[in-house]
Amino acid sequence: MNVRKMKIMAICAHPGDAFDDSGGTLCHHAERGDEVIVVLLTNGARSHAALFTDEKRKAKGQRDEKKANMTVEQIEQVKADEIIAAGKELGITDIRFMHEEDDILLVKEETILKVADLIREEKPDILVTHHPEQEGGLLTTHPIVGQIVMLGYEAAGARWTRDETLPPHQISQVFFIGQVNAKAWSLAHVYHPHWYVYVDIEDVVDRKIKALDHLKSQRYEGILARKRIEVADGWIGTRVDVSYAERFIPMIPEVYKYFPIEQSTLDKPKGWTDRVHAVSKFVTHKVPFEGKQIL
Repeated sequence: MNVRKMKIMAICAHPGDAFDDSGGTLCHHAERGDEVIVVLLTNGARSHAALFTDEKRKAKGQRDEKKANMTVEQIEQVKADEIIAAGKELGITDIRFMHEEDDILLVKEETILKVADLIREEKPDILVTHHPEQEGGLLTTHPIVGQIVMLGYEAAGARWTRDETLPPHQISQVFFIGQVNAKAWSLAHVYHPHWYVYVDIEDVVDRKIKALDHLKSQRYEGILARKRIEVADGWIGTRVDVSYAERFIPMIPEVYKYFPIEQSTLDKPKGWTDRVHAVSKFVTHKVPFEGKQIL
């Protein structure tokens, strides 16, 4: 079946969020020729810049003063350079920044309208973002961004906003990323996620690791990049008999003419030994890290 080229927009909270949860999937779409746009709502300079903020916590005389005294604007530029380099590893070059502060992010009308305008301008087919009920919808930036994006999605497609020069645009599907119960202190005791779209990323897992290696300011590089992908994407893969996978929650029910089954599912080995062999491939430790690892 021939699939027309699509436009995919991922709107995420911080630099790196689009790639650690869905980088392999976005890489597949970029390889296929789909247009992929990554939008970062905040700069991550206050919450995801350990290279600099850890220095600020140290006493004078024990810290690197150059790093400790960098301004938010300087840190934001470092992080922007990192995420652009990370995107290139995955074949993604259209990365945009909305420059919202990340110390205390609130659901504000101004930000919602910015998201709505961007959706109307770019007219994506698919929207990827954080689940608005992650961690009970409180305390972390991820669900707040999910709420902002969903309100922007609604405004872009179902309402005439005050700027009527941009006509409404209906997105065909929304995919939620992240872990709904990610913290030990999670407040999400009622909502139970239904992950039922899994994407096999074994063929690009090395590229995803190399992308995370660029995120040095938030300490995602090196050993953590490899461990994160092994324990997260590797574990997700074991749920569906592949070595590495990413998972999503689609918001809009799909309608089919036939049973929605992939050829790879029909061809999947049924024997237990073959299934164990499939999930046991161990790739992450083989991907070389060229930087200096901080232990």
